[in-house]
Amino acid sequence: MKDAPENDRPDGRPAPWSHLLPILDGLNAPALAQASLLALNFFLLFTAYFAVKPLRESLILAHPGGAELKSYAGGLQALLFVALVPAYSELSRRIAGRKLLVAVYLFLASNLVVFAWVSGTSAPWLGVVFFLWVGMFNVLSISSTWSLCNDLHSPDQGKRAFPLVAFGASSGAVFGSAVVSGLTKGKGPALAMGGAALLLVIGAVILWFVSPRSRDDGLGAPTSSESSFRRLGGGLSLVMRNRTLTLIAMLVLVINVVNTTSEYMLGRLVSENALSLVAKGQAGGATAAELIGAFYARFYFWVNTLVLVFQVFLVPWLVRRFRLSVPLMLAPILGLASYALIAIAPILPILRVLKIAENAVDYSVSNTAREMLYLGVSREEKYKAKSAIDTCFWRTGDAVSGLAVFGFSACLGLGISAFAVFNSALAIVWITVVSVIGRRLPQKQPQ
Repeated sequence: MKDAPENDRPDGRPAPWSHLLPILDGLNAPALAQASLLALNFFLLFTAYFAVKPLRESLILAHPGGAELKSYAGGLQALLFVALVPAYSELSRRIAGRKLLVAVYLFLASNLVVFAWVSGTSAPWLGVVFFLWVGMFNVLSISSTWSLCNDLHSPDQGKRAFPLVAFGASSGAVFGSAVVSGLTKGKGPALAMGGAALLLVIGAVILWFVSPRSRDDGLGAPTSSESSFRRLGGGLSLVMRNRTLTLIAMLVLVINVVNTTSEYMLGRLVSENALSLVAKGQAGGATAAELIGAFYARFYFWVNTLVLVFQVFLVPWLVRRFRLSVPLMLAPILGLASYALIAIAPILPILRVLKIAENAVDYSVSNTAREMLYLGVSREEKYKAKSAIDTCFWRTGDAVSGLAVFGFSACLGLGISAFAVFNSALAIVWITVVSVIGRRLPQKQPQ
């Protein structure tokens, strides 16, 4: 809904709580209430997501060649979404906006109950299937909920509300990362999966009460009876016709190639280290899967803790004081410096620290700024074009990274340093794309 007043008082003065934290600046009472509900929903959603995300790593990396298998599964995930996106578009045509998201949350919760049951059977295919499912979780729930947030806010309202909404996501990510390491240690993945399912059910209830007066005419659902594949093509057509959307799509593609390749680098070193400790009898009785799961739980905890700090103190200041090109530029500059260092010293402690810093900036500053790029586009573009970008272009990045892993590792036998050089070159491309986007953004800075 976009009819809430910008200020809480007729004289235009800010609400009294605006000075308590930068994240509350400019939010009137109705806007604060709506943003708080969205933030609470994102808190539960990200708690669930980061409760199961370390399990994804432990299930697929706990054997020789696991890092390569994970990379190839990412490429397979891109093909999966070719079928998933049209099916989701067809569903969005038949089910109204909030009802669709609630249905998605409940569907994902039921999936987690099944995974929790299967996890006790030691099914050999579980690692790959769960990896593919977590990717579906990300797009169907997180991306779609951000689309709803975009639809509920005008560009000016979004600048005020999004930092608080993103704070909910960041705090949930910290909580999920911290809880999973404690609750699942030595107890298997079923407990974390069941808990995440319960959180999704609660999140679905909260989501139902977010802006009841918002338009429930579907998440960008078309009014014609054209096929799902033609609607996907329509989203891609919107991207190709709009220069700004084309640049956003290029940005998303490059970002995911860099991120997925760096995840491969980290996963390869973590897997090799865990398997080596187990083989030498230095794992303290833990299995390779448990060592990997514990590593990633701690890794995500520190990433998300920094994200939370940045989201509260850094993001509101950056997005309100500078053009969006400034926060968008931080991650590629940091990445360029990081990968240059990793190319020289490709060891796990260095990669771990640099990857924590890179992910923290990307998930807080860069992610919020990327979502805000959609605030100035039409509603059709927010849903159709954004859906195409978040699926086709994002998942194409997975496929490109998988091909790079196959070429560099399987065919050429190259090590981590080669991948670091590859990412350094892509970081330069990333900086270039952000520079071009920056020249197309409005010159006026947000107040």
